[in-house]
Amino acid sequence: GLSLMRAPNMRPWKGDILGLGPFEFSYAVMPHAGDWRTVDAPRLGYEFNNEPVVWPIRPGFTDFAGSGWWKIANEPPAAISPQFLAIRGAGAQVTAFKQAEDGEGLIVRVVECLGAAKTCTLACCRPVQSVMDCDLLERPLASPKARILPKGGEFQIPLSAFEIKTLRIRLA
Repeated sequence: GLSLMRAPNMRPWKGDILGLGPFEFSYAVMPHAGDWRTVDAPRLGYEFNNEPVVWPIRPGFTDFAGSGWWKIANEPPAAISPQFLAIRGAGAQVTAFKQAEDGEGLIVRVVECLGAAKTCTLACCRPVQSVMDCDLLERPLASPKARILPKGGEFQIPLSAFEIKTLRIRLA
């Protein structure tokens, strides 16, 4: 069975009940063997709840993010790799991918969500020149845990349990 419960916020001291009216919700059922870790449920839930949002990096920028391709996020043109960024490794999710605030490279935020240390692989559609560990404000870490060395368009990312890692990537 499936139960959906909702309780409105009540403020009797003000004489009102918040949240009355029509509501809309979505749910998905995914049968699987084993526990939630075996099917990478956090990743599936994130994908279910968050459609990719694609924005231009800069108006008129015509290198790997042409000035019009973001208008149709479902089908990138042939000049754009359909797999611009990919992560391999159960329990690792890319939750943000954007241009750095200072304009120097791209920022990727990776989260480990299964509660186990692991190493995952991040692959870009273009060769990577350098990867730098940063804090959440995109400032370089004074002493990163491990140096990340790219090989072509791929590099390994060590993650501890439930770690949020911010990386600054410079493409070649």
